[in-house]
Amino acid sequence: MTSLAQAAPVTHWNSRNPLIRVCHQKFGQFYVHDVKKLDLAVCYFDESYLGALDLVQWSNGESRQAVEALLSGSTSGKSCQELGATWVQGRHTEGSYSLCRFADGSMMDSASLKRGLSHPKNSKMVEALN
Repeated sequence: MTSLAQAAPVTHWNSRNPLIRVCHQKFGQFYVHDVKKLDLAVCYFDESYLGALDLVQWSNGESRQAVEALLSGSTSGKSCQELGATWVQGRHTEGSYSLCRFADGSMMDSASLKRGLSHPKNSKMVEALN
């Protein structure tokens, strides 16, 4: 996992990048994972994360299936497949990760979706999405 501007204050460089800026404005930490030779920008909220682009788009009022799934309150205990998403697993320098990728391309970590809306480990991400 590569950290770009991890927990850094917004500077001139990263304030121009909306993925980093919105993540920081929502009190998240911005990272880039190398997924099968593709860079995946994510925003972490403690133990929960979602695609950084999805956070920006949701913040701009756009529909994102991963966010809508979590906020619906109906994901608790369900797998990616049960939610109509594809399960993606990978490894990075600090371990492994798994996420659900929805038909619209939106992504969220599978553990957050499985824990559900009201789980304490999801509280910071839920607050950022509301």
